[in-house]
Amino acid sequence: MVALLALVALLAVNLRWAEPYYDWDLLGYSGVAARIGGATPAEAHRRVYDLAYRNVPPEQYAWLVEGGEFQQAVAADPAAFEQQLPFYRLEPAYPLLILALDRLGVDPVHGSVWISRVAYLGIGVVAFVWLSGFLSPLAALATAWGAMSVQVALEAARLPTPDALSALVVLTALWLVFECQHFGRGMLVLLLSLLIRPDNLLWILGIAGWRALRVRRDRAVAALGALAGVAVSAALRIWSGSFGWRVSFHHSFVEPLPYPEQFVPSLGFSDYAWIYLRETHPANLPLFAALFALLGAWLLVSRARRFGWRDAGTALIACTGAYAVTHWLVFPNDDRLRLAAYLVVLILLVRTLAGAATRRMPGDAVRFSAPRSLRLTGLPRLEALLGRRAGPGA
Repeated sequence: MVALLALVALLAVNLRWAEPYYDWDLLGYSGVAARIGGATPAEAHRRVYDLAYRNVPPEQYAWLVEGGEFQQAVAADPAAFEQQLPFYRLEPAYPLLILALDRLGVDPVHGSVWISRVAYLGIGVVAFVWLSGFLSPLAALATAWGAMSVQVALEAARLPTPDALSALVVLTALWLVFECQHFGRGMLVLLLSLLIRPDNLLWILGIAGWRALRVRRDRAVAALGALAGVAVSAALRIWSGSFGWRVSFHHSFVEPLPYPEQFVPSLGFSDYAWIYLRETHPANLPLFAALFALLGAWLLVSRARRFGWRDAGTALIACTGAYAVTHWLVFPNDDRLRLAAYLVVLILLVRTLAGAATRRMPGDAVRFSAPRSLRLTGLPRLEALLGRRAGPGA
């Protein structure tokens, strides 16, 4: 318990120095919250910009309304602002939380960032609990704090986006599936995460496919989870009025569109190829992204040779790699969207270097001898509540 409290204190210090950065997403999510709350398009437009004027630092507010042709057009025209909302309505959990905080007296500007900051603390706690399965409390504290002090983690805590919240829910689900061996509970958590970020469907499909191949008795649950994920994702796209992948891609990588409803995509194969080449240029690809990709590849080969493909750690790193590659192919930017994947690589790297034996997946006749059972650093009630098993997993 002392180590956990110390970690929370250290993460709070990190947040003290990670000042919020209000990008245009603040206006989009706040606009969706206002519309869900019953505001008309004109009222939502006026309310959102008025809140930003009163609460966002002047230099950041100036960029939100005058930073370019897109910002100027949307700030001046409620119809243009309304056409931006389908991009953000696709992730309803986050604006619903903003609306709930607004009803409790916390304005959307501060509420949006506080959601990210609380989620940042939660990610650190989940990482600590996971690491505590094979490290001493002090080592788990130091590792979790170091992981949460890197730029990609701090960036998620600074922004008014659902990225940190999504990473928290996904990391918790992965811990349940691979560490605690609670596949059904983990899949349920991943299904709920679709309301935060629909691209978490990639996690669901990867994990469901692996589980169906490796554990016969879970094939029905895996198939049901995958089908439910596809259904929820499709329903969200219909409900949100999504413009589709080509419009979203153009909006993100070519130029922001003030009036996406009237836009007709015209990019050809060579145009898409050039954009992907541009996004993989060393000037646009963070060094740590390449480093984590290499570490992930090494971990996959190392664990597969040492423990085989039925090892939970091998399966986890394979699912993580599949998610990262597929996500990049669909949307080749924003490493903060892959925060959970980076943390998985780090946790498995530490576990592999620590030499902890792993549990093989259910149904395998051969099991590695597990190291001594570790309780959750003096948290037996939490351990019992989550139904954690005695031996460590991946």
